[in-house]
Amino acid sequence: MEFKSFRFKADNITEDGIFTGYASTFNEKDLGGDIVVPGAFDQWLGLWKSGTVATPPILDNHDANKVLGVYQEFAPDDKGLWVKGALNMETVAGNEKRALMKQGAITGMSIGYSIYPGGIQYDAKQEAYLLTNIELWEVSLATFPMNTSARVGTVKNMLERECRPTIRDIERTLRENGFSGSMAKAVAKIANERLELAQLDQHRDGAADDEAKQIELAKSLQTIVRKHR
Repeated sequence: MEFKSFRFKADNITEDGIFTGYASTFNEKDLGGDIVVPGAFDQWLGLWKSGTVATPPILDNHDANKVLGVYQEFAPDDKGLWVKGALNMETVAGNEKRALMKQGAITGMSIGYSIYPGGIQYDAKQEAYLLTNIELWEVSLATFPMNTSARVGTVKNMLERECRPTIRDIERTLRENGFSGSMAKAVAKIANERLELAQLDQHRDGAADDEAKQIELAKSLQTIVRKHR
């Protein structure tokens, strides 16, 4: 499963915990170099409406142990995937989230998803991966919305601690995300070389923005991973 986050403004948060907003937006290139295209949720929506797949829960920052409520409606429009959710107001967590959303302290929504076979393609003109067929698993309320992939989450966390991952760290992350041993070794070697070059370029250019450095290194690894999928 991968995660993708979007800033949002929750509209019309009622006393009984009902809110609306966009779980995903279309035609916007995110920091990971992805673009969710219109129609990307159509197959999943058909399965959901027929009762073939379960309704995604409202989670707290992708924590499956922290269910906040359920979604009642999903409707794609020109902007993205509009959702209507209902926080469980019989729980302490539901009441707390409603208060924080009303205050404006929570400004992000993040989807947990996988990609159906053939549901991703590279667009050289836009230098982006087009996500054309998404299987939705859950939609979280996110405290710190970041457009990053779970596939590089372990490495991204290391970069945030100002500790560049070793080739073994990268290889282990790849193996944990479905790569065979031989493929993980091969891709980790390439990724490590790219990360070294990216870091050298940043030092040479005198870049001072730590967050920009972390994002750039994570994007480099993400690109390599996808090309070798």
